[in-house]
Amino acid sequence: MPLAPQGRSGFGVTRGVEGLLAMTRPKAIAVRSRFRLHLLVPQPADEAMFANYIRAAHGKSLRDRLSALGRLLGVMRQRGKSA
Repeated sequence: MPLAPQGRSGFGVTRGVEGLLAMTRPKAIAVRSRFRLHLLVPQPADEAMFANYIRAAHGKSLRDRLSALGRLLGVMRQRGKSA
């Protein structure tokens, strides 16, 4: 990271956030994974799996989330047996 402080303030020639952003650029990084779930053929149980995932992640109460998690694991177990 470039740094050129000036004076006692340490504010430097970059002039804060805008200067730092001017000296940087975004970079996309792709990581290879052995898991390629997006390449699997869709199954009839997938809708229930995704619905239960959303309920498990965003349920109203802890009880709702845990219940949905149990159903999600059951659907995933069934999908594993059929694959």
